[in-house]
Amino acid sequence: MILSYSTGLSEPLFLAVNIHKNFVDIAVYAEISSESQSILTGKTISLPDTLNEFSFGTDVCRHPDEDTNLHLVDRLDIKIDDLDNLINHRTLGPCSSLYIAFDESRCKILSPYNKMAESYLTKDNGGHHINKIQKNIIAQILLPFSDNVGDNFAVRFTVNENLGFWASHDAEQIENSQDSYHDFAARLMPKLKLDSTSLHVNNQDKNLIRVQLVDANGINLTRPDVKIYAKCDAGYLAKREMETNADGRVNFPFFASGLEDGDEVTLEVGFKWFSNIANCQMQVTR
Repeated sequence: MILSYSTGLSEPLFLAVNIHKNFVDIAVYAEISSESQSILTGKTISLPDTLNEFSFGTDVCRHPDEDTNLHLVDRLDIKIDDLDNLINHRTLGPCSSLYIAFDESRCKILSPYNKMAESYLTKDNGGHHINKIQKNIIAQILLPFSDNVGDNFAVRFTVNENLGFWASHDAEQIENSQDSYHDFAARLMPKLKLDSTSLHVNNQDKNLIRVQLVDANGINLTRPDVKIYAKCDAGYLAKREMETNADGRVNFPFFASGLEDGDEVTLEVGFKWFSNIANCQMQVTR
């Protein structure tokens, strides 16, 4: 369970997230003043005779670290496997980001939505989207694959413009910016591994550039049908989009067309929304 406090909102909010194998549970808490009023809504909160320690989903409880009391403002339980019921699955793809917003004026957690679909037409990056559309974003679920099952996802908090947290197993504070998103994705996304970072390719024959899908620890992922994208700054890639086979591999056919002996080529591979995960330098030989 990940806990965090906001500093970017008009009143501090306490956020709690339970990350299960197939679920993400999000709860928002606000402090109770010494006059038994919610500092968020101003409403009087009925306190029980005995306040228990913080436990996820409890209506009223003690703050786990400070000498204050908290009350539950709203809670949302999200089953990752059932996202089709919340979001049109056709808008989901590799490295999709689902944003969950908290509407401070209504004290309500809003349904998840796909930021990629919302911001594509305007070409806004994550920071611009937050500033223009949803200033009270509280959570971002990163989905590495379009058919997410098990624990193939991660959660990051972003509170207004001032504070952010990402969370997989441990929480770490990060800056709320486009660079921090790439850092977040780089830590938690699957990786791609090329057979070598430096290759010699023949300028007369077809050359196969072998790519393997691996996890964050470099262990091979035997996951088929993951679309990999490749690009190069010279030569010719016969296929720029390929899906992994049952072993989690793809072989991109490359031709050194028009290149001469000794020429150098840079090839990059990545996902649709997260490019240049791995690259290699190729030198052309006869």
